[in-house]
Amino acid sequence: MHGTWWTAGIAAAAAGGAVWQRRCERREAHAHHRPGHMVRVGDASLHVVAEGEGQPTVVIASGIGGSHLEWEQVAAGLRQVARVVRYDRPGFAFSPYVRGDRRPEAVATVLREVLAAERIPPPYLLLGHSLGALHVRAYAALFPQEVAGAVLVDPAHEDIGELAWARPVGRVAGWAFRVAALLGPVGMARVFGRMLTRADARRVADARAPHTAAFLQAAGALTHRTVGGWRGLAAEYAGLVDTHIRVGDLATARGFPAVPVTVISAGLQPPNRFERVGWTLLRTELHRRIAALGPYGRHVVAEHSGHMVPLDEPEIVVDEVRAMHQRLRMK
Repeated sequence: MHGTWWTAGIAAAAAGGAVWQRRCERREAHAHHRPGHMVRVGDASLHVVAEGEGQPTVVIASGIGGSHLEWEQVAAGLRQVARVVRYDRPGFAFSPYVRGDRRPEAVATVLREVLAAERIPPPYLLLGHSLGALHVRAYAALFPQEVAGAVLVDPAHEDIGELAWARPVGRVAGWAFRVAALLGPVGMARVFGRMLTRADARRVADARAPHTAAFLQAAGALTHRTVGGWRGLAAEYAGLVDTHIRVGDLATARGFPAVPVTVISAGLQPPNRFERVGWTLLRTELHRRIAALGPYGRHVVAEHSGHMVPLDEPEIVVDEVRAMHQRLRMK
């Protein structure tokens, strides 16, 4: 008898949590304005924001779990001089989750199809943050004739995937996000999402800055506390180490086009000791290696930024992209 009551109680709690989750997601989605439009690419419906005029077009690739949201300040500073394109990968912000290939080659190909659907011709100035920088490098390796230049913001590097601890840590992270995604539909997406938003708040220089606070609120509502957001995060974390390795293979096989490259590194150390190991390796050695990929390599340190440089010091990103854009227009 006790077992029956226990089972019934769990079922009732799950049903109540599912109703709560769906209602909250609908309410929060309606409370946020969608600035762009939807583009169909294969099985995915992707939210795209295209603003401004001017060639070459600046195409933005976000970091893991990222979306158009963290680029508001950067886009505002660029759209007076260039066409700026941002998009949300499946599961994040306004792009519904759909199962799909998250390998860097596939992500780069989808981005190319988005640009073709938008009738935006190459060449492009690619702007990528963190994981998005790996997607940018995959795009440059696969379609070098379409790339005019690249600005990579606190980028990931393929050598991180070769470290002894990378694969076991990646497996644990992937497993944790998959469990969270499975529990998400019964209301746990909202519980875990609040934790994720608090973690993001610790990774920025000033969570109380108006545009950063607005980002944290919107990202929480549209990604962190949604079932689709957790499914998207689970998919990206599950393949994170392999993404690093595959980009390394692409770099070895195809190289990088002879175009300008600027790397912007975060100057502030991460909040926990574990992240600092990778941070030190990236900023002291690997970022310089990335900058050396192109014939006009440049390495800049955003001294007052954590990993989220587009939020902490968007003006540095704007200045570097504008400088490269001007140089490309004068060629």
